Amino acid sequence: MIREVFFNRWSIGAIGLLVIVVVACILWYNYTTMPLSKEAAKVAEKLRQWEATKKVEQASVTSMKDETQNTEKLTIEARDHEKISNEIEMAKAEVSVSPHGFGSYPDLPLGFSPNIWSNATIEDELMLRVRIKLLKQGIDVTNTVMIDGLVDSPF
Repeated sequence: MIREVFFNRWSIGAIGLLVIVVVACILWYNYTTMPLSKEAAKVAEKLRQWEATKKVEQASVTSMKDETQNTEKLTIEARDHEKISNEIEMAKAEVSVSPHGFGSYPDLPLGFSPNIWSNATIEDELMLRVRIKLLKQGIDVTNTVMIDGLVDSPF
């Protein structure tokens, strides 16, 4: 039975056609797309070399100009680095971030207590964020509900 199906003229013709299509695809790839990709690789290499020489030239020009300013900049940069690191630490302490990965909390409109985020679950936080956004857009919302993972505000 298998011998009859495999050696049927239609089966042999289909297999032959498949082989011809595969060989044609391989030849097409080798003669049309491969040279283009090789040419693109050569252009990319030339671009990389050009950028490297450009950076070296800029570095040599700026190093000559900057040698006199480097000593002054080093002392200023050390002081500035300390100030910036202190400011960053203070800013991190001031900005409260969601423990659920939603980023920093939005500004609260009037009527909301500042400790509203303290015991909020992930669903509560999402509903509060949607409510705050709607209030900022001028839509008066009394409450929000979570339905099938989506926050809705019934009017």
